[in-house]
Amino acid sequence: MIIFEPFIANLLQQPSVESCYLLKFDTWCMTDYFRELDYGGDLYTENSPILSVQPPQQTSSVDSQTYAVNIADPEFAFKDVAPALVGKFAEVNICLISNGTPVIELGYAPITVYRGRIAGTSYKISSAMVGDVILQIDCASPMGNLDLVKAFHTNKTFMQQKINAKDTCFDQIYEGSGAVRLRWGK
Repeated sequence: MIIFEPFIANLLQQPSVESCYLLKFDTWCMTDYFRELDYGGDLYTENSPILSVQPPQQTSSVDSQTYAVNIADPEFAFKDVAPALVGKFAEVNICLISNGTPVIELGYAPITVYRGRIAGTSYKISSAMVGDVILQIDCASPMGNLDLVKAFHTNKTFMQQKINAKDTCFDQIYEGSGAVRLRWGK
């Protein structure tokens, strides 16, 4: 559960408060607000064609659903940029705006709703309506790597040079040696 500062909690209660997204994909920054916003040294381009931000659905089991951002792109303006985004950093923030002044200008940071990596990009083209082209950017789920198994290959020299010069865990394991039986955790 997210606990907000009293100032932010009060802002959320007021009907005059607006919100907008601040999306950052690698170095590409955009907002759906009507003017540019400066946050963290990045300039977020105004009136970006952000259609929706779809967080993973909450379920009773642990799954690896993605965090999807849909952007209108009827002219395929992002077709060259999109494939290069895979594996790059992604961040989604919600900025609150009260009386025409963004919260970031009042000294409060936006609410971070996602921070991670981009898992993939794809285009959805609808033939029912001319010009209905959507770029979908799929961000990796926070639970996406639960099934990932990474092999760890090393040797005595690597352990002593890179990890710890006094490490002796590989002293009896070398090429040509006999079988060594170690218990887990020993």
